[in-house]
Amino acid sequence: LSARRAYLNAKFGRVGDLHTYITLRGYLNQAEKLDVSTEPNTAVFYSGDPNRAMAEEFSRVSNRTILEMTPGGSYLDNQHIHLILPKELSIKPWIKLSERYAQSASGETYAYVRGSRSESIFNTIELPALLKNPNVTDIFERETPYLYETTRINYAP
Repeated sequence: LSARRAYLNAKFGRVGDLHTYITLRGYLNQAEKLDVSTEPNTAVFYSGDPNRAMAEEFSRVSNRTILEMTPGGSYLDNQHIHLILPKELSIKPWIKLSERYAQSASGETYAYVRGSRSESIFNTIELPALLKNPNVTDIFERETPYLYETTRINYAP
């Protein structure tokens, strides 16, 4: 059986065992369909754990939404796929969901991204999607959850 599995994996470009492949495929398919919609002017983005806590607090006090607060983001977050799949694979459904979240945002958006890595999901996936999204009017960078502190992000196209 293992020789046959190795042959099929090589033939179809699969990496790792079949269970991992099927699990990853399932989550990627779900990431294409899960509801990540928000009301206008409510999408909040973040990069990294310290920024997540501030983004969550800001969302809570200002009635806005981070990805994990959408029905689809909440579902995927509760699956704990980082415990099921290797890290390099478990991030793939989140990349797809993050891209869809940025593509569906509208109006003013907010980002907690101070200290984010250049290769972060925000910088490589979400920000380019926000900049291409004609429904996004502004991207504001925030450093605290307090409502009065906001800076407009001026990224060159």
